[in-house]
Amino acid sequence: MNIFDVIVIGGGPIGSVVAKFLAENGVNVAVLERKEDVGLPSHCSGLVSEGFVDLVNMPENLILNRIKGGAIYSFKDNVFKFKRSNEYAIVIDRAGFDKYIADLAADKGAKYIFNANVKGYEKVNDSVRIYFNGSTDNYLDAHIVVIATGGSLAVKKMFGFTGTPKEDIKTVQVETEFEVEDPEIVYVYMNNSVSHNWFSWVIPVNKNRARIGLGTDRNENLYQALDRLINSWLLLKGKNIDLSNKVVWHIPTGLTKETVKDNVLVVGDSAFQVKPFSGGGLYTGTLSAFFAAEAIRNALNKGDFTKGSLGAYDSMWRKVVGKEIKKERIIREIYKTLQDVDKNEVLKNLNRKEVVEILENSGKIDEPWKAGFQLIIQIRAILCKYIRRKLGF
Repeated sequence: MNIFDVIVIGGGPIGSVVAKFLAENGVNVAVLERKEDVGLPSHCSGLVSEGFVDLVNMPENLILNRIKGGAIYSFKDNVFKFKRSNEYAIVIDRAGFDKYIADLAADKGAKYIFNANVKGYEKVNDSVRIYFNGSTDNYLDAHIVVIATGGSLAVKKMFGFTGTPKEDIKTVQVETEFEVEDPEIVYVYMNNSVSHNWFSWVIPVNKNRARIGLGTDRNENLYQALDRLINSWLLLKGKNIDLSNKVVWHIPTGLTKETVKDNVLVVGDSAFQVKPFSGGGLYTGTLSAFFAAEAIRNALNKGDFTKGSLGAYDSMWRKVVGKEIKKERIIREIYKTLQDVDKNEVLKNLNRKEVVEILENSGKIDEPWKAGFQLIIQIRAILCKYIRRKLGF
């Protein structure tokens, strides 16, 4: 039978969370995944909060490292380090996590169809018919369709969602053998000639292995940017780094105007439910996935699949996730006004007791704005320069 209550397009973690929640509540769900399996290649730094680990009940075997602080470098290699006694973030096996969530959904009854490339759709009475793999014989019908295709927006546009991201961050990363001095901290490098209006990173998987990458808001050759990073950052210079397994992806950010239509909703990176300062989307996307699944379940119980019925999802995620994104966007806009020399001066002024206390007490990767606003107050020059540039001084 090709008739389902719900079709989820995209078998990544966000789509699988929706599928799992619905399937365990008796909903007949199919998941269309364009790859032959889930998880690979991993398009993520794999750095998440302890809150996210608790939210998804992360198995211990998927936790690779526990982070307690950071070392932030300027383009002149001035560095500010902080470390606290409790955990700041968790490094996870991202490919393993994707597989774990998909397996849970499948165990609950969700049907996964791999190598399924969506080609089109049509309305059939009060349902939607999804065609995939180029043949009119390959189709599924469902009352509700969930678009969870990550940073790929082609399917979303196919369904008439026209919103574009405020920013589209291009990223490249490689996981390789690399020895770090302290595996309990992440290393961040700010240099606009390498990672324009974003940052570069070294995230230790363990003492002898790390994820090395960068993001940029410019359209450029990311492999060349990675080479510039390795030749620019003191932490990486002269090191023998294996770049054979590079992975590139992009991060769409900015609150989208529309996430619901009749019979269809969008969730996760496809809905730009991404933190604009760090680019993280697992926590925000998973929260939104819970809201989506709850709204879908209610719509199915009522037999009402219209935009008005599914709109409860849009209201829920904006009140919680959207609110956090708006706050973080302010920090992001301030950061973008800073030149490399400004960031260098900031780092020089961070080595103060008050700043360290802010990072120890308020530093949370899911809510960076809490520490960010306090830091701006402490280093008022940041805010002054931001205001001057906005006013054209």
